[in-house]
Amino acid sequence: MNSGPQSLNSRSWLNQIRDVRNLLSTLPAGQENTAVLIQQGITHYKTSEERRSRSIRISDSERLENFRKARSVQKRFSPRRVMRECGLNPIPIDGQMAEPELVINERGGYFSGLATCKSQYCPNCMARFKSERITRIHRGLKGAKEDGRSRYFITLTVPRSPSAKEQIQTLSKLWTIWSKMIRYRMAKAGCIGIPVRSLDTTFQPENRNVFHSHFHVIFTLKGEYEGFEEMLAQCWKRAAASLSVKVSLEAQDIRPIVDDEEIGKYAAKFWGMGSEMAAFHQKEGKLNGNQKSYGWMELMGLVSDGSVKATRAYRDFLEAVKGYKTILFAQGWKELEELAPEEEEEEEKEKPKELLRLTVPHEWWTHVRHFRDDLITVAHWVGVQKPEKLGFLENLWKHDYDYELSEEEDAHGLSARLLGMEGAGPTPDRVESLMAWMSLNFPKHLWSKRLD
Repeated sequence: MNSGPQSLNSRSWLNQIRDVRNLLSTLPAGQENTAVLIQQGITHYKTSEERRSRSIRISDSERLENFRKARSVQKRFSPRRVMRECGLNPIPIDGQMAEPELVINERGGYFSGLATCKSQYCPNCMARFKSERITRIHRGLKGAKEDGRSRYFITLTVPRSPSAKEQIQTLSKLWTIWSKMIRYRMAKAGCIGIPVRSLDTTFQPENRNVFHSHFHVIFTLKGEYEGFEEMLAQCWKRAAASLSVKVSLEAQDIRPIVDDEEIGKYAAKFWGMGSEMAAFHQKEGKLNGNQKSYGWMELMGLVSDGSVKATRAYRDFLEAVKGYKTILFAQGWKELEELAPEEEEEEEKEKPKELLRLTVPHEWWTHVRHFRDDLITVAHWVGVQKPEKLGFLENLWKHDYDYELSEEEDAHGLSARLLGMEGAGPTPDRVESLMAWMSLNFPKHLWSKRLD
């Protein structure tokens, strides 16, 4: 098997990766399994411990590759410029642009000092919201228990629709009508409710009615209300009828939260999209009749695989939720959080070992930013497998070194020769050297999975 480009004059590394993919597709039946091929042709395991250790590293690099694919989808197809440019431009600080910093650790890597879009639907930003939201929901539910409130997890739905925008607008109107209905009934019974609402959507790109948007609601109730669950569902049906929308009572899911163990489950469920990054383009969707439903990250996986219908659904949905609050904490939730008992501090989880931290000069960032995720994938792989080779990156962006491929590979994979300041900066030769280093060290087990 071709082990990858070995000279600066070879064709581009991405073309060579495609060659490997084509080679895999020509293998006889039974031999096309990438994992088996890599194990037999490239990887040589000596012990079970080494095999387990290597499988963990492969899992991390595959996760980074999927992250790269998701960001590539967003960069190419998002209708919003701020999302397309997320993580590409340095943050202005006191009139000057910050210099990005590359950080690589045992589990992955990232660039800091860059402007982000802060969208819940951005693979680069979504994780920032998850922890905060789950913590707020968890504490609010704990506080509601301390205050003697009943707690419920509710899913409110409407029929599937070919238009994401129209369906979300319908849901919003329904929410307003439904909220007025139940507040009136609760007030008559001397009850007070405090909800948290989150928008969730699943997709069936092959179905004419692509979108199934729905609300997940956590509801806390102060006071006694006989038949509360039935009242909620009936009010939703009546609110829908007022808008000439047909919904079934059976499709509305209302469950009491009984014990503390359920709180964590519901808080995680409330995140909606979940953490599908680990295998977002491989996961099987839920089967509804003859159609599969896909979550947001799974939809991005279909887009990455070239589905035209999935791409259309992806763009339409982002247009529909532009400026829309996908999660809403009602007034009074903060007070519930403050009622939550103080919890014992958990032992701080051991942070992954840092392997590399270096500043990227501005003149280099203009060359690096458009393949930044490739660089993270390669640097992480090198840092875990052969950390001594990270010395190449540590020296490349300094002003007194240049690199050329060595016939006999040294510790860095490339030999360094000292230059004067006259040759500093990202000259064509030095940029080509960086691409060659990435090509030499790109994780081979990902070759067959790379599409672009």
